[in-house]
Amino acid sequence: QSGRCLIRSLNTTLDHNSCFIEATSSPALEFLLQARTQDDWYEPPEQGRTTLLHTEQGPIAVTEFALSDYVGDRDGHEVSVGRVMIWKSASEIVQDLRDKTWLNIIYATVGFILIELALFLGIRLALRQLEQTVDDRTHEIQALNAQLEEIAHKDMLTGLYSRRFFMERLEQELNRTRRLKLPSALLMLDVDHFKKVNDTWGHQAGDAVLSALGRVIRDGCRNYDIAGRYGGEEFCILLPGVSVDDAMQKAEKLRKSVQDEVIIPGSAGTTATISVGVAPYAESMSTEEWLKAADNALYKAKNTGRNKVVQAIHIS
Repeated sequence: QSGRCLIRSLNTTLDHNSCFIEATSSPALEFLLQARTQDDWYEPPEQGRTTLLHTEQGPIAVTEFALSDYVGDRDGHEVSVGRVMIWKSASEIVQDLRDKTWLNIIYATVGFILIELALFLGIRLALRQLEQTVDDRTHEIQALNAQLEEIAHKDMLTGLYSRRFFMERLEQELNRTRRLKLPSALLMLDVDHFKKVNDTWGHQAGDAVLSALGRVIRDGCRNYDIAGRYGGEEFCILLPGVSVDDAMQKAEKLRKSVQDEVIIPGSAGTTATISVGVAPYAESMSTEEWLKAADNALYKAKNTGRNKVVQAIHIS
């Protein structure tokens, strides 16, 4: 057959140990042998060995088997007496492997891109979730800080601002009143005969009176009014944007609400009363002067019968 070397070993009738070889040749066989001689020859194993030869006519797959005679097999000769070569064009196989290799490279590249995209999206999603968690925790911390700040600024017994925070707000509102030239009024009030309340009905009754008074003050204030416990049984209320006449009306309403609603515990219905001093803001007045004016008006209310509202008189 074309492209195949036929090697036959035949026993003849002349001699059992003699043989002859009949060989056929073809251009393909000659080309194969010429390409094969360019490589180092080796002793092929009995089980055969397949190699790939790269030739001008394309890749060729060659399988070689060692050819041993009976004497060699019997005596254990390592060198064979010849070899059997079987070949076939591997162009289609190699081209198929190349096509599949490129296809695998494309698949691998696409897979790598998809994996990178998935990782990118996963990281972005994780970062967004982390950012949302951080935002939530930040809002919680801010809310807790606001609560702590509120607790620090509030008087626990009355629910009104502490003296320190009230003074800070008073200074701020005073600056605002000066800048915008707005009317404002400062109320200073005191529980009448508070020492007698403590001595007669006990300090718990006195605390209950202060707590109830704080509730009445909160109920009567607007959202932007500033009320604080100034000290002991004394309280201050800042009324921004209120004229002196409106301030007097609010003070009188507060006085009446306390008289009607704040009952001394254990007193069989006795109610507490307050005295109020009202000081409208005068131009160029300092914080200390404003407080002093309200305190003088309160002192006058207590010295003229208590349970009343008195307006401060400003002297130029």
